Amino acid sequence: DVSGAADSSSGPHGFASNGATVAFLAYDDTFNESFWLTGGEEETTRPVTSSAYSCIPWSGRIYPLGDKFAQVGCYGEIQVIDPASSQLEIIETGAGNCFASAASGAVGGLLVAALGCDGGDQIWSSDGSPSGTAPTLILPPDFHVSWGFDRVADHLVFVGGSLVDRLYALSTSMSSLTAISPPGVIPDYRIVPDGEPLGFFTHLGLLWRTDATAAGTFALGPTRDSLRLQAAVRSPAGYDLLMQ
Repeated sequence: DVSGAADSSSGPHGFASNGATVAFLAYDDTFNESFWLTGGEEETTRPVTSSAYSCIPWSGRIYPLGDKFAQVGCYGEIQVIDPASSQLEIIETGAGNCFASAASGAVGGLLVAALGCDGGDQIWSSDGSPSGTAPTLILPPDFHVSWGFDRVADHLVFVGGSLVDRLYALSTSMSSLTAISPPGVIPDYRIVPDGEPLGFFTHLGLLWRTDATAAGTFALGPTRDSLRLQAAVRSPAGYDLLMQ
């Protein structure tokens, strides 16, 4: 346990793996939340150090980027963890007076995040380097990104909109958005599984499927007892769905 207190848990959470190393968040014996790394053994478990202050958002998720890890900080900065040095690097987006939204994801070796900024939301991408961190899409002032960035095939799908939320798919070039669900149709929980050609979600007692296009997003039928979809796994026969 990374907590030195015998009567308390470090509460490890937010795990992400790049194959050789796992990054996660945990609390120390002073209840401060910080990044940790592990190779699966006690001797390879160590804290990540930083020479600069970093704010960890409540909705933050860690993503593998090559041999490193990254997530979005509270103020839109990109936090990059280097397992080789156990150091945290802060990349400022330069967006100005921004905060992290509940939408972030990773696709094609890039961290993609929606930032809430003065004048409107912005979508940024980063490969974990300062030169590879840039805005890809400035959204209209009345458009907001609520949450999401689930991977469906090679697209990122999220909940957002102007007056009424719906599902949008971010193009592979990350330069345009396409509305793929009717207004008001959003997942009760999230879209699963991650990164498969098809994604599934429930909405008000109906099971939906999506391939990240408008034509391929439609209701399959009612769920028993209005259950909510929690997880999905691709199998030889199709997809096995876990509902609760």
